[in-house]
Amino acid sequence: MERPTDTYKETHNLVVAPRDTYVGGLVSNLQIAELIACVAKNRSAAYCKVVEVVAETTAPLLPTEDLLAKVPSDPGRAPPPPPPAPAAPVTGTEAVKESLLHQQQRHQRHQLQSRKQQSGHSRPTRVSESTELTSIAFETGSHEL
Repeated sequence: MERPTDTYKETHNLVVAPRDTYVGGLVSNLQIAELIACVAKNRSAAYCKVVEVVAETTAPLLPTEDLLAKVPSDPGRAPPPPPPAPAAPVTGTEAVKESLLHQQQRHQRHQLQSRKQQSGHSRPTRVSESTELTSIAFETGSHEL
């Protein structure tokens, strides 16, 4: 069989089916890329779906969203997660607080690394965020911009 090129989609339309439906078939890389782009845009339409994709000359030309909608989700999987809430705008005071927190964390990491190197342990360590640092950052966040 000849490998399909990008012009393959001009004569062959996609068929999306549940897993283990087809034994063989061809599809172009461009058609797969378009399917992946559709999945990235419409994550809820592709949630918990395992599909097989082939291209056939007899298949009708349908939007990719419709093709994905026809395939059922895997049983036993959780329902799709709710859409993410819109992010709240960051105010100047919050930006200052966040900046101070990051500066304090960097300073603390640097101090720990210096102590380790002085004591003979040269491996850098990682410092996780602590509630102590968080409270310091929020208490000192009263600077005016």
